[in-house]
Amino acid sequence: TEKAARKIWSILQGQNIIVSGGLRFRLGSGGCSGYQYVYTAESEPQANDEVAEATFKDGEIERTVRVFIDEKSLQLLKGSVLDYGPLEDRSFAEDFIVKNPNAKGGCGCGKSVDF
Repeated sequence: TEKAARKIWSILQGQNIIVSGGLRFRLGSGGCSGYQYVYTAESEPQANDEVAEATFKDGEIERTVRVFIDEKSLQLLKGSVLDYGPLEDRSFAEDFIVKNPNAKGGCGCGKSVDF
């Protein structure tokens, strides 16, 4: 979503990797439901990564951000929408929110997911 793209831009800008960098979005083991969503800023994609792009308007300038997804995570993340905003269980906290059609369940915080 545009909110997620703006947050990714902010993260990449803070690490000075806007031009070639992107946000790695993957599944890691752990969390109370078995898997957890993991996000890290990286300077470039790996050889077998799927690279997704999103654009948003920053005044008159159109900005593009990239998201890197490894092959292993891709199957379970396919069709997901990455958003950014208040977490359901804590209205005072904001973070990435994943709307994943492949998930069978998850925890209340939205950070952990079961397939």
